[in-house]
Amino acid sequence: MTAIENTLICKKSSFRYLTFGTGKTLLLALHGFSNTADIFLPLADVLEKKYTVVALDLPYHGRTKISGTNFRKADMTAVLREIIALHPHCDATELMGYSFGGRLSLGLFDKINARKLWLLAPDGLERRRGYNRFPKTFRQIIARKLEKPQSFLKLLSWLENKKIVPTYSRQFMEYQLLNDKNRKRAMGSWMLSADFKSDRADLLRRLKKYQPEILMVYGKYDRIISAEGGKSLAQQYDKAEVKTVERGHHVFGRELKRILQQEMNKF
Repeated sequence: MTAIENTLICKKSSFRYLTFGTGKTLLLALHGFSNTADIFLPLADVLEKKYTVVALDLPYHGRTKISGTNFRKADMTAVLREIIALHPHCDATELMGYSFGGRLSLGLFDKINARKLWLLAPDGLERRRGYNRFPKTFRQIIARKLEKPQSFLKLLSWLENKKIVPTYSRQFMEYQLLNDKNRKRAMGSWMLSADFKSDRADLLRRLKKYQPEILMVYGKYDRIISAEGGKSLAQQYDKAEVKTVERGHHVFGRELKRILQQEMNKF
C-alpha cells in the first residue's frame, strides 16, 4: 500500500492530506495534537480493503497552512464536505479521531452525517478539563499575552517549586511556548477547540438524532485521558462501546489493529 499525498485548497487555506485504500466507505481520519496524518499509516493494512481513508493534517499541524488565526468549526465542516465531494464513488462516510481529533469528531459527525465514529483515546468526553471551558474572547487575550511567554513560564517554575504544578506540565508548556511554530500550533488548536466544547447534553441530543455507532478505544495506562468519560457515554447511549488496549495514550499497535479487524468483520 502506498499512500497518495495531496493538497486541498479551502477557505483560503491549504490542507495536506493522505489517501489510501479502495473501499466503498470513506473514512475521514483526524489525528491528535502535535501529530500529523501519518500517524494513521500503520493501520492501512487493516483499513484499506473496506475503506477509502483520507487522513488530514489538521489546522496548525504538519504541512497544512491556515490563512489567519480564526479558523472555526464551520470552516472545518467545509473542509470535510469538500473531501467527501472529491470521493463520489464512496456511498457512506465514517470518522476516526485520535485524541484531539476525537474531540473534533464528536463535534462534526452530524455535520457530515457520519454513520460511525472510531474514537481512539478521545479528548472531549471528560468533564473536568477546566482549560477548555474558557470563552473564545478570553482565549484570544491569553494568546496575545503568551506571544512573550517568559513571565508566565517564571510563574510556572515558581508553582512547580511549590509543588502546585507538576514538572511535566511546566516542561510541556516550555516546549510549546518557547518555539514560535509550536506556540502558534498550541494557541491555534486551543482557539479552535473553543468551538468544540464538552457539552454532554448537546452531544446526547445529536447522537440520538443521527444514531451513529461509536467504538471507543482507550489505553489502559493512559495518563492523559482516562476511559471514564467514554464509559459514562456508553451508559447513556446504547450504540457506544468501550474497549481498552495494553498501551498508554499512544494506542496504536497490534492490539488496536486486532480490535478494528474484529469490529469490521461484524459487517
